[in-house]
Amino acid sequence: MSHVIDTDRAIVAWLDAPGEIDPPERVVEGAIALVASRSQRRTFVPILRGDFPMQTTSRLSWTPAPAWLLVIAMVAALAIVAAIAAGGRRAPVPAPFGLARPGLVAFEMSGDVIVANADGSARRSLTNGSATDTFPMFSPDGKRLAYWRQGTSGLVVVVGDLEAGSWVTVPLPAGATPGSPAEQLEWSPGSDRLLFAIAIAPSATPNIWTLRADGGDLHALGDPGVYADEPTWSPDGRQIMYHGGGEGPDNGVYVMRADGTGSKRILTAAGSGFAFNMSTWRPQGDLIAFYAGADGAHDVYVIHPDGTGQRNISADHLNGRPTDEYWPAWSPDGTRLAFTQNVVRDQTQPFYDVVVVVDPDGSNAVTLDPVRAFSLRPESRLDRSKPIWSPDGKAIAGYLFNETRGDYAIITFDVRDGRVLSQVDSAGGGGLVSWQRLAP
Repeated sequence: MSHVIDTDRAIVAWLDAPGEIDPPERVVEGAIALVASRSQRRTFVPILRGDFPMQTTSRLSWTPAPAWLLVIAMVAALAIVAAIAAGGRRAPVPAPFGLARPGLVAFEMSGDVIVANADGSARRSLTNGSATDTFPMFSPDGKRLAYWRQGTSGLVVVVGDLEAGSWVTVPLPAGATPGSPAEQLEWSPGSDRLLFAIAIAPSATPNIWTLRADGGDLHALGDPGVYADEPTWSPDGRQIMYHGGGEGPDNGVYVMRADGTGSKRILTAAGSGFAFNMSTWRPQGDLIAFYAGADGAHDVYVIHPDGTGQRNISADHLNGRPTDEYWPAWSPDGTRLAFTQNVVRDQTQPFYDVVVVVDPDGSNAVTLDPVRAFSLRPESRLDRSKPIWSPDGKAIAGYLFNETRGDYAIITFDVRDGRVLSQVDSAGGGGLVSWQRLAP
């Protein structure tokens, strides 16, 4: 009996194995041995008599099937089951947070959505119509892409399943506009919902909305009379953080439950109307990074979601000159934080952006200046854009602006020293870059 059990286990292990592989020799040999060791039932085999189709009479008879025929049938059945199992397996997906393998980058160029490898190869346009398509965002599992579309029929959300090649267009209420100039479509950790803010004319007050990735269940969240834009889910999906309060004294970072209830301002720092945009959760969920302060002198802070532990982590001055720091971005594993720093460089370029990377407490700061350090064209500068981490945490993407031509390129640079790794022309681009996460 043990050899029967061992054979059964070998067959099950083969069927459960990842990928498409041939059956091990022991599976075939075991199947043959099982057939040979057991008496065979008489098998129903149709036998046609006569010369078909000229003679249509036939009869059916019973005859024993040879053992070798049963072996072939069993192996064929196993192959069919394996093919079905392999066909039913979906491509592996990465965890929503943590390090992952870099895939495509998505960006906008002249109102169209473009995807390419980070080095610029395999570049293709996903859209080319008369509508304006902006802010493409990959889902955390890397399988979907969502973006805004503004056309003659108004503002819509477009969601694409990259595996299936199918696209869903979701019209938003008439008169809707994105909640802020940098309003993104934020994915839930499970890649099954989208979160965003829109203002609906005649009101100029943005509110938070959500919908399923398949386009269903579109509805608003929170108090419709309260200013709220740029929402993001917490890593566990239980809370939503957003920029609230408008430009008045209530301006700040707010946190509420995922159902839109229990909203509260979590910080004590004050800021200008430009402050508090694009705040971000640490992947571990224990910290939120934001920037506050007066225009031209912002600082980057971290704070716990319950409002405790607020801390300024900025490198406040560089070479004795004031700096302006904003748009923090956590590394995929949450061990480092990058942000844009605007500094006074020299007389020819009095204002100039670099990227600073620090530990969560602000220590171990590294300044990345790919334009100056690696002799890019002197008429180029790192444009004011949020640093975008590669999924493996080894590089950062940003926009390079050519002041002579007035166009943009996307550059990726090493997080250790700012060494430029690639440069991709994006012409009249701008906006944000989204980097696809793939399973390691």
